[in-house]
Amino acid sequence: MPQSNGSISIGSGVVVSGISRSFSQAAANQLNTSQSTLGQLTALQNYSTQIDNLFGTTIGGLSTSLQSFYSAFSDVANAPTSTASRQALLGKAQSVAGSFQAASSELNTLNADVNSRITADVTQINSIATAISALNKQIVVGTAQDGGQAPNELIDQRDQLVSNLSQLVGVSTTTDSNGALNVFVGNGQPPRAEVEIPGMR
Repeated sequence: MPQSNGSISIGSGVVVSGISRSFSQAAANQLNTSQSTLGQLTALQNYSTQIDNLFGTTIGGLSTSLQSFYSAFSDVANAPTSTASRQALLGKAQSVAGSFQAASSELNTLNADVNSRITADVTQINSIATAISALNKQIVVGTAQDGGQAPNELIDQRDQLVSNLSQLVGVSTTTDSNGALNVFVGNGQPPRAEVEIPGMR
């Protein structure tokens, strides 16, 4: 309340009654879902493009080599006494064999790359999960100590970690009455259908 000083009133300042977050959980969930979908589609496009280059109709692909081989085979069938046609067929056969060997090598490389990325992603997921778990504990304790006032900065940090996690794997969340956030990886079904990560459900 202002202090009266004769004909004028002088303000005595303000009291902050509380701080609230301007935040939409529905929008955050939609963003996380979109990021998960984008990550999956990007990875799928990346590897499918590489496989398509191996077996598709691009120059140097296995399909191109096979077409050339069958064309040479047709030439021999049309002129079986032609030495040049038979030599060309043998050359195309060696080219097809080389293409199969190159495709096998490329597939092995892709397989190793996929396994390496999965290992790196799992390590990062575990790291994020541990950080979310630690923030959960701080938020629950902080809310209780401040008489129900949520520690907004910690909640912002936790939401950012959940957003980062959604870029690696599909997630869904629920919030307990004490402020703790339950994070479910995958489809959120019982443990049979999901990977259990320390600090997460």
